[in-house]
Amino acid sequence: MFKNNFLSELKNFKKISLIKLPKKCDIVIYDETRSDLIKSYLPSGKEIFIFKIREKCFYISRYLFLHILKNLLKKEFRNLIFMYGFTKASLRILKDVYHAAVLNYLNPSAVITFIDNNPRFGRLSLQFKKIRFIAIQNGCRSSWEVTEGCYHDIYLNFTNIEAITLNKNGWLIKESYPIGSLNASRVFSSLNTRNVKRDLLIISSWRGNIEMDTDYFNQFYAMKEMHFYLNNLIKKENYKAGLILRSQKNDKDWYIKKFATNEEDFYKKIYGDNCEIIQNNQLGYDIYREINNSHLSVAFLTSAILEGYIYGHKCFYLNFYKDNYYHDNFPQETVISKVNLDVMGLKIKNKIRESKISNQETLSISKIKSNQTLDQFKKILNQYIK
Repeated sequence: MFKNNFLSELKNFKKISLIKLPKKCDIVIYDETRSDLIKSYLPSGKEIFIFKIREKCFYISRYLFLHILKNLLKKEFRNLIFMYGFTKASLRILKDVYHAAVLNYLNPSAVITFIDNNPRFGRLSLQFKKIRFIAIQNGCRSSWEVTEGCYHDIYLNFTNIEAITLNKNGWLIKESYPIGSLNASRVFSSLNTRNVKRDLLIISSWRGNIEMDTDYFNQFYAMKEMHFYLNNLIKKENYKAGLILRSQKNDKDWYIKKFATNEEDFYKKIYGDNCEIIQNNQLGYDIYREINNSHLSVAFLTSAILEGYIYGHKCFYLNFYKDNYYHDNFPQETVISKVNLDVMGLKIKNKIRESKISNQETLSISKIKSNQTLDQFKKILNQYIK
């Protein structure tokens, strides 16, 4: 197994670009995902380095090899390699050693990431006493999907619920700051008008091409049942509705071979002309703009519902699974179960009516709360970045 992995990595080696490390930097953004967003809020005058994790590249410097060798000789790494031998686990350890060597060479005052569920980020933080590691929550971290635990030095989470839930599930969080969603607040704070276009926004929970385990199929069929219900409700109540897609045309999650369909066609077969299909052209932006432009937003599972709710928008999770397994960690007032569909329909109608009454108030609340999140974020950065 190790031999196959090694040969596979060797074949990819030719595609790897070599990047020279700067002599030093003040701040490292770990993982290029949404690095521009983080960078825009960092103090001016600081030297910033983006540690690319997804791009095929290898960092080089005059003394980097010595730092790698030094880390390999550490007792904890040496013992782990002897324990696991030449397996996939030892490859993980070697990657830890390499990333630690890069950080050791750069010697920043802080390392920041948007990928808060990456265990390597936590393992790295345990090796540096003088460097602060800041993780920004990038999605819901529910009990059902938590596998390997993470350690966080400083965790900027949506609400105080996440820290409690994650600690119960094996995560170790040293300092927690429930500031809200950085990505959602950035968008909501920039919107100066609320041009409501529809009664109901349905946010896609399309699973895409990830591992098709039991959870995948449980959620897929529950989500499908929800959409058939919503289509009937839209026709019955004459709601103006739109559905925003999760993936973009022809990206890796657009077409699922197992179901022989792409995301857009899947929904068109259910809704026909009863619901506008909205393309998600700007990931991390369009979905929040459409929440702002809708009286009520609903979905089976997506962090966008919780994020919209945090900033004062009317949002519901519609639970069409047999129990609360997938929705247990959300605020109770955001979840409606399929136990009584008449009650579900009535709650949806009442929430849309409520939203129409408080239209401009919703915009004001959203902007105030969003600006509070951004102010807190800047304050925390200034506190820990020297």
